[in-house]
Amino acid sequence: MLAPGIPAVDAFPGQIWARLSAEVWRGGAPSLLGYGDPAGYRPLRQAIAAYLGAMRGIACTAEQVIVTSGSQQAISLAAQLLADAGDAAWVEDPAYVAGRNALSVAGLRTVPVPVDMEGLDVAAGEASAAHARLALVTPSHQYPLGAVMSLRRRFALLAWAERANAWVIEDDYDGEFRYSGRPLQPLAALDAGQERVIYVGTFSKVLAPGLRLGYVVLPGRLVGAFTAGRALADRQSPGPDQAILAEFIARGYLARHIRAMRVLYRARRDALADAVARHADGLLDMALPECGLHALGLFSDSSVMDTEIYGRALRLGLQTPPLSAYYSPGHPRSGLLLGFASTPEEQIAPAVRRLVTLFRRD
Repeated sequence: MLAPGIPAVDAFPGQIWARLSAEVWRGGAPSLLGYGDPAGYRPLRQAIAAYLGAMRGIACTAEQVIVTSGSQQAISLAAQLLADAGDAAWVEDPAYVAGRNALSVAGLRTVPVPVDMEGLDVAAGEASAAHARLALVTPSHQYPLGAVMSLRRRFALLAWAERANAWVIEDDYDGEFRYSGRPLQPLAALDAGQERVIYVGTFSKVLAPGLRLGYVVLPGRLVGAFTAGRALADRQSPGPDQAILAEFIARGYLARHIRAMRVLYRARRDALADAVARHADGLLDMALPECGLHALGLFSDSSVMDTEIYGRALRLGLQTPPLSAYYSPGHPRSGLLLGFASTPEEQIAPAVRRLVTLFRRD
């Protein structure tokens, strides 16, 4: 329970999915069971392009969309195809660990760039590595701190990428879930002319991680290389699953599901905030997140080790990762990531009470 980054799989639209699945299989299209286009099933790419235009303000064509096995594969492909071993790559500090690791595995030299409440500090990045080849960022909802990158920082990042002839990998992992106000446009929507942004999206957060489906939106000149890279990586995503998802999006079910989840997640978020205020006052300082699937709880007592609390929490069935694990060495802060989306509302307060017992143990 309280796992961050996991959607409400208990609210997955299983009946609709099963009906669409039956329709796809009754259609019996032989192409779905054979080798398909490594870039993805074309109706799905068309549906994703239309969805992004309507929901995220990104004007793109189906040809620019490549279907991937989640966002992790898209980040890995970008690291392998857009830079050489030894090149510098900016990563947020603290950062999404799996994304940072994908850059490291590709042989890149990751450069931690501090994050504040305006998001990535572009000036600090330039001071550390002005000629970095890549920057991996989560501007819509910084992981793990939760900051939303300000508009001035977004323009500053795009201006740096143009000067440095660099690429920005925008991981928009849960940008659909905002609970107050209007979301700022993704970098990809602001980058109309320069074409410096590699936009990464995933259905792991909006539907379920077990689907293993995501996508990347590319400048046209990169499509061929990414398609070849995808073919070498694992050839393609399962054809029938792509066809089902294409129908799910095209018929409006995805947009409807996201609207319903915003209501559900806001209720679960509020339940978490109430539980922390009631049971963890003086132990955890938690700001109410305006977006995303998790909140950040900072320790009121800076001497408490979050890694120790996390180890104990796991034994109680609580998956609350330690904040310090996301920082570069020497710059940790202590706290826990508290997921609310995947935990039913009635189970949140008992989970928080269980967590609190770990702080009060001698």
